[in-house]
Amino acid sequence: MQDGTCAVVIDNGSSNIKAGFAGDGAPRTVFPPIIGRPRNQVPTNPAHESDTYIGAEARAKRGILTLNYAVKFGEINDWDAITTLWQHIHTSELSVQPDAQPVLMTEGAYPWKQSREKTTQIVFETLRAPAFYAANSAALALYAAGRATGMVVESGGQVTQSMGVHEGLVMRDTVYKSSYAGDDFTEYLARLLYWRDDVEWLAADMELLRLVKEKLCYVAEEASLETEKFLGEKERGVERGRGIEREYELPDGRVITVGLERFGVPETLFDACRLGLSEGALHVKLYNSIHACSADPRGDMARNIVLAGGNTMFPGFADRLQAIMARDLKDRSARVIAPADRTYSAWVGGSILSSLSTFRTKWISKQDYEEAGPSIVHRKCAWADTGE
Repeated sequence: MQDGTCAVVIDNGSSNIKAGFAGDGAPRTVFPPIIGRPRNQVPTNPAHESDTYIGAEARAKRGILTLNYAVKFGEINDWDAITTLWQHIHTSELSVQPDAQPVLMTEGAYPWKQSREKTTQIVFETLRAPAFYAANSAALALYAAGRATGMVVESGGQVTQSMGVHEGLVMRDTVYKSSYAGDDFTEYLARLLYWRDDVEWLAADMELLRLVKEKLCYVAEEASLETEKFLGEKERGVERGRGIEREYELPDGRVITVGLERFGVPETLFDACRLGLSEGALHVKLYNSIHACSADPRGDMARNIVLAGGNTMFPGFADRLQAIMARDLKDRSARVIAPADRTYSAWVGGSILSSLSTFRTKWISKQDYEEAGPSIVHRKCAWADTGE
């Protein structure tokens, strides 16, 4: 890698891919990792724009397209689709040539060996990048918060996970992962609204529901008390907008009213029994993650609980988790840290890391790849405290 060459940073999320340049404070482009092609048509060139619709445009035309989801539940699901997206990011979104820019990509809590090697192979053989690095998203979220050690709680569209990171390496025994995340919130909101005659029609439009969820939902300090408060407001005839019940104007001009659903939806992350889920609540997983640490770093973990991902952005989320952890850990020094830009925490951490002058020796160079092959990623890009 030549000095001064600006790296491309790509966070391969399940709901959105984020991409931009090292050193920037935010990604230049954010879009769903979706490829759409006309049904019953095989494109002559998979990357050709006339045959291919990408991201939100593909989702908007889903009625006439076959959609391929490149990333599912935090893992690459379709290698042809993700390759097309990576090429699109370089040439169309960032207006750079793939063979001129080093690339840093994020990976999940427990990256598959085969997936790491396949990614490395595509970066060097298809994109022909001069250098590559794979970085764990939790470690990057800590870097974005100015830390190298701490406990990370990540929740995005399709994955919720907690894990300890020590000096940039994941502590394997602390990883707790769940597929219950933001998309499930949206589906639960659909189920709640389906039984309301006034908004039954909305339950089928997941994109509108996502907007409603993001604009109106919040985490209550105590759900039962919030329910009592809501019922009391209804009895007293409190005007909409002055209490829990709120009106929301949809993009088409229609207005809906949302009440109990506002806090009932995100409450499922703290009370899995509401949906009959067998897995434990978020704070239980976090408690288990912290206690999976040896005694020495456990205090540091409790004092550095860093939130990451768009599904942690609900108002009240950090305060609720802070109160629960201080109670359950019996430690008043327990601290939940909620960076303002945590929707993009992993990307921001990658931007910071890849722009450091001390990072130059960490890259996998083209020469490294030619000499050792795809398996070089396990040696050069360590992600956990033991093993590969």
